[in-house]
Amino acid sequence: MKRILTLALALALVLTSAIACDKKPEESTPKAEAAPTGPNPFQIRKDQIDDYMRFIEDAANIEGAVDAGQVWLDTNLEAYKENCQLLVAYRADPEKSKMAKGIETDHEAYQDRLIAKGEGNIMNAVPLIEQFNGFFQCDVALAQ
Repeated sequence: MKRILTLALALALVLTSAIACDKKPEESTPKAEAAPTGPNPFQIRKDQIDDYMRFIEDAANIEGAVDAGQVWLDTNLEAYKENCQLLVAYRADPEKSKMAKGIETDHEAYQDRLIAKGEGNIMNAVPLIEQFNGFFQCDVALAQ
């Protein structure tokens, strides 16, 4: 008798849950959104900036870093600008702009690395910071 009451109580709980939920399974599960395909200009830009940072961080001193940064710009600025044009279009498209999720290009963190290259002195790093700020933002790079 005790077992029948336990089963009846369990059945009542299940039915109560089902009624409270009152949704069809397909309504309760959000539909997966299709990810845009093709190149991800957000990741490409991050990779390009990281490549620039490697160039300058490998230099022996601030002057060498500025020179290395200029070499990187001379070699890669046009490709960076082409990617920026694509990135601007992707930002305007709600679906494609989702590709930026999780890809961080933290300007402040990059600035800290540039200052570290200037031996922790912001004044030493000014030429490098100016060089970096001259291309970091796509609108600035595209204006060149």
